[in-house]
Amino acid sequence: MQVVIDALNWICGLGPMCMMPIIMFVIGICLRVKIGTLLKCCITTGVGFCGVNLVINTFVAQVGPSVQNMVARFGLHTDIMDVGWPARAAATWAYPLAAVVVFVVLGINILMLVLKATNCVMVDFWSYNHFIFCAAICYYASGSAIIGLICGAICAIVTFKLADWTQPVVEEEFGLPGVSFPTSNSISWAPLAYLLNKVYDHIPGLNKLNEEDPTFSVTNNAETHQTVISGAGDIQIDVLCSKLKSRFGVDAELDTPRVAYREKIRSTVRKQGRYKKQTGGSGQFGDVHIIFEPQTEQEDMIFEENVFGGSVPKNYFPAVEKGLRESCLHGVLAGYPVVFLKATLVDGSYHPVDSSEIAFKLAANLAFKAALPEAKPVLMEPIGELKVTIPDSYLGDVMGDLNKRRGRVMGMNPTGDGEQVLEAEVPMAEMMSYAIDLRSMTQSRGTFTFNFVRYEDCPAAAQEKAIAEAKALAEAE
Repeated sequence: MQVVIDALNWICGLGPMCMMPIIMFVIGICLRVKIGTLLKCCITTGVGFCGVNLVINTFVAQVGPSVQNMVARFGLHTDIMDVGWPARAAATWAYPLAAVVVFVVLGINILMLVLKATNCVMVDFWSYNHFIFCAAICYYASGSAIIGLICGAICAIVTFKLADWTQPVVEEEFGLPGVSFPTSNSISWAPLAYLLNKVYDHIPGLNKLNEEDPTFSVTNNAETHQTVISGAGDIQIDVLCSKLKSRFGVDAELDTPRVAYREKIRSTVRKQGRYKKQTGGSGQFGDVHIIFEPQTEQEDMIFEENVFGGSVPKNYFPAVEKGLRESCLHGVLAGYPVVFLKATLVDGSYHPVDSSEIAFKLAANLAFKAALPEAKPVLMEPIGELKVTIPDSYLGDVMGDLNKRRGRVMGMNPTGDGEQVLEAEVPMAEMMSYAIDLRSMTQSRGTFTFNFVRYEDCPAAAQEKAIAEAKALAEAE
């Protein structure tokens, strides 16, 4: 028995870059995979693990001194430290029976597949460390190798069953058909999440109203930070709000949904961002010169660097870009995201000791804030496509109303039964009360659909109104 354990431990001692290709090769041979395809997969896996090890070692080498400096500088004293998954995995693989657990779990997985007790195939061999960790903890706690192996096996069986149970959720939420996540540290939260969902389902309020009336919906708008409710009409909303008050004691305060504007610039500006801070030891220094200009290629910011002579080291380029992208989340006019922006890093300076990624990130933010007010910023509003079906007799009233809403009529199509389908493009900000107004104009005989199309520059009057509302909201919060 000891010879077998020693042999398995020798395989594990080769490290994942060797061990995993060996295991893959054995399984592939059993499954009658072509040798050429199998060798290619094994070599790719080995090279991949080499890359992972290089990244981890580089990360530890870079972060370790920074953490030590932080502890010394701020006088931190900790008795417990989260060493992260690399250190945990390394300690786990030091368990004397680690290799035995690997093959036990592999055998259990194959047996469950044969018996049709699971549909899960554990292909991420590195994640076997989760099962080994469970076995190691039980071994060190009990002093029994048998108990450790049994605990590792039970952990694997439960994990595979939970993977089967949660697979439909993974497919629906992540769009990954036939995929699950059979790692014990993550999937073990699934039962708790299920219980919390059950608790939430029994909380009185909006969810109950949704069950009673499927036409009523509740969504959380992440961009405007509002809970948006929608239904068949304002009467239905009023009735549901009354139910919230009478049945559940919940007062609902209704307000008009906010419009998700955008900001952009119309001229080119070059600005310097310089961040310098000295607090007694090593300081912070970052200096950048950035050209900001409008672009029409894509909505997301385009970042380029055109630095010569090493005035800004290449390792600080990602920090500058990150600082700019974070700055684009909040524009200078009303705090809306900035789009269609191109930023080019052209010059700067650094300090061999005090410069850091955070300093260059903050310097980029300063350049952004200095440049945009001078770059002729403008607010952009969402435009939607409106299709209104109305009787012919109400056509003039509806068209006049659309003109008041800054709408552009794109066409009219008669249906042949005394009705017209009016097509127009209307700013979304002007459509908040359209359902009520259309019902009033047409005596409830008109219907419409409205879908977002694009963003356009906002007229001066509408822009001033939107900025004033955004500032008032910010002050209120």
